[in-house]
Amino acid sequence: MRSGRLARLLVFVSFFVFAASAAQATLLYGSSSSAEAFGFDVTTGTLANTFNTALSPGAGLAFGPDGLLYGSSSSAEAFGFDVRTGTLANTFSTGLGPGVDLAFGPDGLLYGISNSGVAFGFDVTTGTLANTFNTALSPGAGLALEPFNAVTPVPEPGNLALFAVVIAGMAFTRRRRSA
Repeated sequence: MRSGRLARLLVFVSFFVFAASAAQATLLYGSSSSAEAFGFDVTTGTLANTFNTALSPGAGLAFGPDGLLYGSSSSAEAFGFDVRTGTLANTFSTGLGPGVDLAFGPDGLLYGISNSGVAFGFDVTTGTLANTFNTALSPGAGLALEPFNAVTPVPEPGNLALFAVVIAGMAFTRRRRSA
């Protein structure tokens, strides 16, 4: 009887640990007219992060594969910020102008649309222009690319090990009762 309670307790604890590790706050970032970036917790709606930037008002923002938050400036540059520290970690010239929307493509390039409707793709590691093509989009057009790297949450090994111990304990308890 005692081992049955222990097994139920372990099941409860393993579920709680798994649920707690799976729950992560997701922040929604935006830029302000005062050249600041704001990160809001989408679950609670509270302001969770803010830092100063050199971004232009209405700057397009996009998270890169390197984990940096990229935005466009009025000086035709792209800036990459580490949102954990608020520090500028990457910058390069784009020639795209202020208020350009940005999006990362499946090729890992940072895309923006110029005033003449040309799409420019930049390699953020080197800051070089890597792709261009004509579009029918007007200046200031919003960009959104199809999801290309859908991430499936994977439980941590520690949680799986704890779950395996619980299942083994339940099997042992059941076998012991049968005997």
